[in-house]
Amino acid sequence: MIALLLLACTGGTDKAPVRDSGGGTDTVECSWVGEYPTFCNKRPKNVVIVSIDTTRRDHISRFDPDHRDLTPFIDSLMDQGFVLENHNTGASWTKPGMALAMGGIQLYDWGKILKIQDQPDGPPRETLAKVLTDAGYTTILRTTNGWVHSTGIDYGFQDASHPDGDTVTSIFNEARSAWQSKGGLASAPWLVQIHVKEPHAPYNPPDSYLEGIDELAPLDIPVETWEMHYDAIDLWPDMTEEEQAALEAHLRFRYEAEIRWMDDQLRDGFQMLADIGMLDDALVVMYTDHGEAFWEHGYQNHAWYMHPAESHGFGLFWAKDMQPGAFTDLTGNIDFPPTIARALGVEGSPDWTGFAVGDGGADRVLIGESYGRRGLAITARTSDLRVAWRAREDETLAWDLVADPEEQTDIWNPSDPAQAALWDALLPAKQAYETLAAEAETGGSTVIE
Repeated sequence: MIALLLLACTGGTDKAPVRDSGGGTDTVECSWVGEYPTFCNKRPKNVVIVSIDTTRRDHISRFDPDHRDLTPFIDSLMDQGFVLENHNTGASWTKPGMALAMGGIQLYDWGKILKIQDQPDGPPRETLAKVLTDAGYTTILRTTNGWVHSTGIDYGFQDASHPDGDTVTSIFNEARSAWQSKGGLASAPWLVQIHVKEPHAPYNPPDSYLEGIDELAPLDIPVETWEMHYDAIDLWPDMTEEEQAALEAHLRFRYEAEIRWMDDQLRDGFQMLADIGMLDDALVVMYTDHGEAFWEHGYQNHAWYMHPAESHGFGLFWAKDMQPGAFTDLTGNIDFPPTIARALGVEGSPDWTGFAVGDGGADRVLIGESYGRRGLAITARTSDLRVAWRAREDETLAWDLVADPEEQTDIWNPSDPAQAALWDALLPAKQAYETLAAEAETGGSTVIE
């Protein structure tokens, strides 16, 4: 059964509050249009996508068991919008996470092994940007993470760049300027995607967000720059327990501070977009490319193994005339292109293997793939079970996601029917990667280096 919570029934006519440009609400007659998400009387014409780097789902207030209230602005959008409650990015770092979210197909179907090293572009494919460009949209991408503007991940955008400046505020300003240079409201329909790298390491927000850090146990090593951060976590295995505890406490404090700073900048950025009319007839989509680990499995940062801290994400849709709600079945980043195209009333690509939200079924299997710091890892998961294969170790593992949501106890048993079924679902990805790797080694392909 599809698990869907809505504040009013789809179809028919209802009275509904619709936000006006001044932040207030009007009550209007609504004939609901579309599904997952659903709109009052008409679909939005344009789309603003804000993709966010390195954000743990359990640090978004809606999902935070510790109730730290780190993201009041994001949560205000969730309260008014349509939320993916059981979302997994299908990746553990930016290249695969964003390639899935922007391309709508598995990376092995693209014929590309995305690695941390610089790589040539992969073959052209039917990304969301390409589909919308072909449908007459003006398509713009601005990103503070250069990997989103590399390797062909951004294929299909008419105007894509990685400008100087690495804050949320700077990239919102860049996107606004690009949109205005293309004619602004007069250029509709349009897609503007903004990718923000914060809260990526190093976690170094303004000092005002770090008030209270001096109350922690002192840390004798610096962590304020990228090099310092990674040098510090490399020292972890040789530290005493007290030194490890101090390092973890400081990095967690800084990460939470960076999340708060990001949320404040998003609030101001969205207000700017509202002030110039960009949100008046637009679907807003927000999601994360991956999460961030803090030694739950012996390592910090990301691009490791797709455990929950790295791979759990969030997704939300917002529009002024949207019916609020939440979808609680499993979704992945690969589902964004078909879901967004359907919401806009644009025909999607037959090449896409993701599902528009609601079409995957309660028992859908989500494939995750990541070539990171420990080589290739592939997973197949449902809402209650995950099976993973790791190429470097040539090992298979499994976790009961209901009894063991943090994946601390491996239960792999190939004789178990449910686990065997997920192994069968994982095999095509494993075989495809082995073929791609063999072709690269013999010079028959340039998909990996």
